[in-house]
Amino acid sequence: MGVKEDQPEVIRSWPKMMRMKCYTKKEILSMSVKEITSTAIGNDDKVSAMDGLYDPALGPTRRGEICVTCGLQGRQCPGHCGHITLADPVYNVLFYSELKQILKATCRDCSQVNIEIFKKLKLPVGNSPMIKQRVGSLGNLISF
Repeated sequence: MGVKEDQPEVIRSWPKMMRMKCYTKKEILSMSVKEITSTAIGNDDKVSAMDGLYDPALGPTRRGEICVTCGLQGRQCPGHCGHITLADPVYNVLFYSELKQILKATCRDCSQVNIEIFKKLKLPVGNSPMIKQRVGSLGNLISF
């Protein structure tokens, strides 16, 4: 019989609730270990390009490699986040439907949000952090 390695406890149940959120710019920068500035992936010798998508700071790409960020080997390294600084702001495509609904409830002349249309569209109403988080600065228009 071989020596049994410490195995993490397996949880065999479904979560009762799951909550998703978008990180703020400050949170993203605090988690990031590297800014991705290069479009290069690597070279013919399978050496990862520095400042690219496979930068060694983001974690090992091959078995047996040691992570330069956390010092763990291959599969034990969880991987590390990097970030890309965009030249212009862009909309998150995951929120297009919410943005479209908010624009439907907004007056074209005065830019005010019509609460009756908002309720008819079944959008969340109130001064909740969830609204501000999901719709960003538009959340300020929705506070009552």
